[in-house]
Amino acid sequence: MDPQVRKNNLLMFAIEDQDHTEINRLLTNGADPNFVDANCTNGLCTPLHIAVAECDPKSVKILLRWGAKFDTKLRNHKSPWELAKSDFQIRPIFEEHFRCTPRLSVAKNSSNPTTSSEGEYHRRPGSAGISGQLYEARLMALVYLRLERLGCQFYLGSNVDGIGNFDDLVVRYRCEGADRDTLLFVQAKHREDPDKNKIKFAAVEDVTCEKGDFSVHTNFKNYLMIREQFGRDRSGGFFEGNFEDLDVELVLYTSAKYEYTLPYLDANEVRIYHVNYIG
Repeated sequence: MDPQVRKNNLLMFAIEDQDHTEINRLLTNGADPNFVDANCTNGLCTPLHIAVAECDPKSVKILLRWGAKFDTKLRNHKSPWELAKSDFQIRPIFEEHFRCTPRLSVAKNSSNPTTSSEGEYHRRPGSAGISGQLYEARLMALVYLRLERLGCQFYLGSNVDGIGNFDDLVVRYRCEGADRDTLLFVQAKHREDPDKNKIKFAAVEDVTCEKGDFSVHTNFKNYLMIREQFGRDRSGGFFEGNFEDLDVELVLYTSAKYEYTLPYLDANEVRIYHVNYIG
């Protein structure tokens, strides 16, 4: 047997046995923390998958420290992070790992991401497919170029942790002549086929609808999560200062088509609706 394959197999066995001394020894001697068992059928295909499935916090910590990837998955199975989300013992370990990992910060006129302390933010693990990631990347590039062209001072980030669904793109900027900063929180929802799952009225304005990407109920909770980020003695970055002293906009940006009633006011300021058909 190939020596590397043997080390990797022994690592999997050591994790199953929760033998932390042996896990450290094998990793020190070259075992791959990102080894993928392509023949697995239950989705537990990497050392980190096994550690999460074994509910072994110490093994998870060791593997993350050695650079184990939290988002690896085969076919339709879950990644280690997706498995950990429902485990009250394991999830905090991942979240602590995300907090302690250097975070991206993009400031005015920076041609590359930096890891400076000013403007630093915690980045949640991504969950979108490749098409969704490209959709977000293009949107971020568009905003970046426009802010540069306008000569604005700004912070720009994506997948900012701890603020709910409006985290795909976050911008704090002030252009020439403005007396206060503007904060823009964008939820980007990509649809491969815009004609499928069109946005309905109930999904947008019905306050009794508690679920869904476009639910007012859900988005109001996200708004409250954003407000909670302010007033924590933050210095620099997106959440410095008081919420009330900023212009804040929440944007739901999507390629999906809509098919719902659009409101307007009549002479008596009564909300009137008409149906806008798309197709």
